[in-house]
Amino acid sequence: MSFRYELLDTRNGVIREIDNVLSGSVEYNFLADIKRTAKFSLVDDGAIDFLSNRIRPWVRLRLPGENRLLQTRPFDSAVTQMSPTFRWKLDELPGAARLLDSGPYRKDLASGGTTATTGAAPLLTADAGRSVSFPGTASSDAFFGSGLSTQLNGLSSFSVCAWVSFPATFSNIRTVVATSEGADWGIGLMIATSQAHIRFQTSTGEVWYFGGYTFVANTTYLLAATWTSGSAPKFYVNGAPVSLGASSSTGNSGLLSKSHVGYVGRGQSGVFPGLVDDASIFNRALTQDEITTLYTAGTAAAVPDRIVEPYVEWPQGVFLLTSPTRKANDTGVVIRDVDAYDQLLIYRDDVVVNRYAVAAGSKYTDAIEQLLGTQVDKNITRSSLTLPTTMEWEPGTPKLSIINALLNAINYESLFFDEYGTAVVRPYVQPADRASEHTYATDQRSVILPDAEQTLDLFDIPNSFTLVVSDPDRPPLTSTYVNSDPGSITSTVSRGRTIVKYMTEQTAPDQTTLDTAARNAAYDASQVYEQISFSTGLMPIHSNADVYTLTYSDFGISAKYAEQSWSMTLEAGATMTHTCRRTVRLDQG
Repeated sequence: MSFRYELLDTRNGVIREIDNVLSGSVEYNFLADIKRTAKFSLVDDGAIDFLSNRIRPWVRLRLPGENRLLQTRPFDSAVTQMSPTFRWKLDELPGAARLLDSGPYRKDLASGGTTATTGAAPLLTADAGRSVSFPGTASSDAFFGSGLSTQLNGLSSFSVCAWVSFPATFSNIRTVVATSEGADWGIGLMIATSQAHIRFQTSTGEVWYFGGYTFVANTTYLLAATWTSGSAPKFYVNGAPVSLGASSSTGNSGLLSKSHVGYVGRGQSGVFPGLVDDASIFNRALTQDEITTLYTAGTAAAVPDRIVEPYVEWPQGVFLLTSPTRKANDTGVVIRDVDAYDQLLIYRDDVVVNRYAVAAGSKYTDAIEQLLGTQVDKNITRSSLTLPTTMEWEPGTPKLSIINALLNAINYESLFFDEYGTAVVRPYVQPADRASEHTYATDQRSVILPDAEQTLDLFDIPNSFTLVVSDPDRPPLTSTYVNSDPGSITSTVSRGRTIVKYMTEQTAPDQTTLDTAARNAAYDASQVYEQISFSTGLMPIHSNADVYTLTYSDFGISAKYAEQSWSMTLEAGATMTHTCRRTVRLDQG
């Protein structure tokens, strides 16, 4: 195994890879507020901003097989392999009336006239084709447009990219590519000399995202924007991410119409003043690596052919850094030992400064999304449940506490960030109802090391759970779940007595949700039934609360367990420790 580390900005955009990390380790604890933590020892080269930069470690495993020659692919080949939904090569000779592309990505563009001219010099370095010159004037014949297409209906992710250049700077926002499926949906990739823009069209209005970037006249740029539902969009210039600020919205709708290059689609405003070459729209979010590949393939700064080995790799989280004390070793090298925390720290440290309320009738997941803001990528499983009464919190309450209280009320997992750095909001599913994701077994191919430890703590585990919603503004709700399963050794039947856990101050919106919460409380208590700690070789495949099958011959067990915590040192030959709890299916009662 080998390891690499990415230095990220505040929006998790990759700045560069760093090679000054001497050692690293990562820990995960499902029950902790900050679930992933890390430690890094690195040479202080003065190039890391410990207040704003972040680190994402990767674990790489070499795969069997021969090394291969990685060749720099021409842009046409690179973009074709990524299967764009629409692509406009803009390669026609001067005077062409229509702009065509061949193959499954063909999408005709018709000119409104002649002021937008074909046959300009190409922007792609190794391209024998052409580009299109737009005059930047408000004229009905200063752009190219096409009809609507159902190929983009209902997209939950997309990308749009194009090559541009312009002879002089401009301050007003100008459109590079825009597309729409009617008044209810649309996207636009737009820039001004000092800003990058992404524009969304919905049935209720527009949403704009802005990012600062200084564009230079007579310079070729590859512009790209990506978006996935539930997450903020991303903007790239020449393969590098541009940090986007908060969004703003208007009440306007229907401003985008059909598909256009060099024009927003209505009223001849915002015509682009320069050259556009090879514009594409994809029905998925391109990765940064893919966008970098497109840029590399289309520029003179091409990556030389090189030998690469086959591998697979896994990210281990995105970590905010502390500002550690510098120390010099006996050779005079300055070292920093850095404690690092996942992005849950953002919401633990951010508190409400006034009394905070979520109004009755609000959707729980909408309120959670508002608290998360636009500063992180999000993967939200929506719920239709609404607050029956207003919930309030005192000034000084961490936003993480508010988010988790709202999640708990609808039987969702507590907030976590996955290994890629995305905030995940999803319903809680009992481990017994989840499929096993991995298998650990003490067989001939075992990665389990000796000295496992099994813990049984059954003395005071409750077998009756009563949950109460007591709110002066609501009718009282009570739910009791009794574990009477004869197959459970902690049940009322097996123990011959009842041990009650009485839980007040519940916030469930309805009786069904409260009943589910009671059963989940019983299930969580039952997981204390058996806990096992064991060690393996490095297994960088784990995410959040994974469920796996554990077969351990010395203990005579083969059952499904839920991962509670793990830790590993990022070093070849190192070990990984696991603590898991046995999952027990209770009587459905």
